[in-house]
Amino acid sequence: SLGALYVFAVLPVAVVWGLALAIPAAVASMLAFNWFFLPPTHTFQLRDGANWAVLAVYLATAVVVSALAARARRRAELAEAREREAAARAAAELEAEALRRSDLLKTALLHAVSHDLRSPLTAIVAAASGLSNPQVTLDEIDRDELVETIRIEAERLDRLVGNLLDLSRLRAGVA
Repeated sequence: SLGALYVFAVLPVAVVWGLALAIPAAVASMLAFNWFFLPPTHTFQLRDGANWAVLAVYLATAVVVSALAARARRRAELAEAREREAAARAAAELEAEALRRSDLLKTALLHAVSHDLRSPLTAIVAAASGLSNPQVTLDEIDRDELVETIRIEAERLDRLVGNLLDLSRLRAGVA
């Protein structure tokens, strides 16, 4: 029954440090048990087959416990790796969704801005074409209306471009 106490020296070594140190701990436990308790005491003689059985039990305990502990460590590492992989996958999905939404917003903004920029440009080009066309005869009132249209639309275009520049400065943190 005292031999079972030496198994408790093998168990923690097998669990914590593995098989490489558990086997020497098993051999040392068997030698200590032999030295202190097996007749003839204070010798390392293994005369009886039971002494060899004790050594085999210590070694088997070391191998089995270290294998079980290694398996438990591997399972824990696999579970941790799966958790990290799942977290990375979720983060990548969130990032992809954020990029998709950002692209949709940029596309909508670009469509709106391009429409707002085209309207004054179209009016300016049409009025300038009317003024510069030699085949069109315009009286002074029509000519003044076209010039006024060009001025109003140019100011409108200037405001739009200024607002866009202000928006980009705000986004960049300059303003």
